Amino acid sequence: MARKRSHSEISSGSPTTSKVKGPTISKNSTAVFFADSVGTDMVDIHVGRDDDKKLFRLHKKKICAHSSYFKYCFEKGKRVTRLSDESPKLFDIIIEWIYTGKLRLSKKSISNSESCSLYALAELLVLHVAMDRIMTFIRSRYYKENSYFRISSIKDIYTNTSRNSQLRAYASEMFVYTLRGDTDEDDKMIRNREVESLLKVDDFTSDFIKLSRQITIEDPRLSGCRFHVHEEDDVCGDTDSNEESDEESDEEEDEEEDEEEDEEEDEEEDEEEDEDEEEEEDEEEEEDEEEEEEEDEDEDEDEEEEEDEEEDEEEDEEEDEEEDEEEDEDGDEEDIKDE
Repeated sequence: MARKRSHSEISSGSPTTSKVKGPTISKNSTAVFFADSVGTDMVDIHVGRDDDKKLFRLHKKKICAHSSYFKYCFEKGKRVTRLSDESPKLFDIIIEWIYTGKLRLSKKSISNSESCSLYALAELLVLHVAMDRIMTFIRSRYYKENSYFRISSIKDIYTNTSRNSQLRAYASEMFVYTLRGDTDEDDKMIRNREVESLLKVDDFTSDFIKLSRQITIEDPRLSGCRFHVHEEDDVCGDTDSNEESDEESDEEEDEEEDEEEDEEEDEEEDEEEDEDEEEEEDEEEEEDEEEEEEEDEDEDEDEEEEEDEEEDEEEDEEEDEEEDEEEDEDGDEEDIKDE
């Protein structure tokens, strides 16, 4: 049986060919597909320990294009690596950024300590753009919340970051700024023993001495490119993320305000209900007291009546006794007369 020709096999000179020409693709076409950008070669990354452990199966080409750390891990055909000391939750945020360019940074999705751990993870993976965006988020958050680093947080930062880490620079400068600031605030109170314990941390002492020599230190939480890792001549790649973060924070603030208003309304309603309940209880108590008083009065009246009856009975008894005595006396007199 003769095979039917496909559309690609029909020549332009054939009598069965339609006169309408289909679209043609240029030999020099530069079409780019997403699938080509991520590749088809997959690698496995085991993140976390014990129960908090998760397997991430990812596109080798995609993650190695962003991270020199991954490029080194998966060279020479290697397909498996482990990040046992890292959090699957934070690693997932980093992977989402690698694939989509968006960082999940908000008060609801990540805590203060987790944001510092996320920076340390981005630093480990050599993701400079992500590091700058996370740093901006940390500074903005601490400034808006008017919060400061705890001693334990600074210790963790120095333990989990490299010698020249900008997160270390930010933490040490924040510490010195806190020491020189208004110590009337409880959050800024630092005890001597806490300072002594921090000075035992490797590398912190030298950073602390350098900063202590400076005459003035501005609030390190203020915005700008300070503590970023990009070159001074480079355009800060954090502009778009700042706008997104500001929009997200504005939305969060609006949501928080709405929640606060709702809570205030609920509290007012609860207070009104409580007041109404108290009034009802007071009225009921007053009614009960009045009833008790009436009952007491009735009891008093009953007691008085009983007392009156008893007195009447006593009087009757006395009268009867007197009559009996008189009768006895009369009887005695009659007996005497008879004698």
